[in-house]
Amino acid sequence: MPKRSITRCGFTLIEVVLSLTLFSFGLMAVATGLAAITRLASEGRALNEVTTLATAQAARIRKEGCGSTGERVVGPYVVRWGGVLAAHGRLVTLVVERLTHRGRRMDSLTWFQRCGAG
Repeated sequence: MPKRSITRCGFTLIEVVLSLTLFSFGLMAVATGLAAITRLASEGRALNEVTTLATAQAARIRKEGCGSTGERVVGPYVVRWGGVLAAHGRLVTLVVERLTHRGRRMDSLTWFQRCGAG
């Protein structure tokens, strides 16, 4: 009677445990990356809204002239503006304030506005 060799198919328990461990680390890395991407996309969208709001308000301030100061609320944003007199004009500062997941954030825009003739 001839001897038969026995061949085993499949994986050992240690191979299965190691592969599942590596797979779980990979899934955690992907989940962390997706959370960061979502947060950055939200931040980008908010910055786009702030830029649009600031640009529109800056155009209004330029049109109103050198005496324009004030504050207004637009949705979740608070917009404040004012200026400091300088030679032949004033230095105007526009601040847009908003709440983020880390607290309050203020973005500002400053420019020189000529006043009077000249």
